[in-house]
Amino acid sequence: RPQNVKKLFNLRYSSLRNAVERSLGILKMRFPILKISISFDMSMQVELVKVLCCLHNFI
Repeated sequence: RPQNVKKLFNLRYSSLRNAVERSLGILKMRFPILKISISFDMSMQVELVKVLCCLHNFI
């Protein structure tokens, strides 16, 4: 168990980061469009990831 607030934060942050990286890795394998550089604005990129997550869960 972490000994102080900073170590607890770092533990939770790294756990969350690992989960996000695994999820993005799965999406990249399933939808290769995520592997290339996309010239959409940031809001469109966010929407694209949301849509692909929905498709992944639906398929």
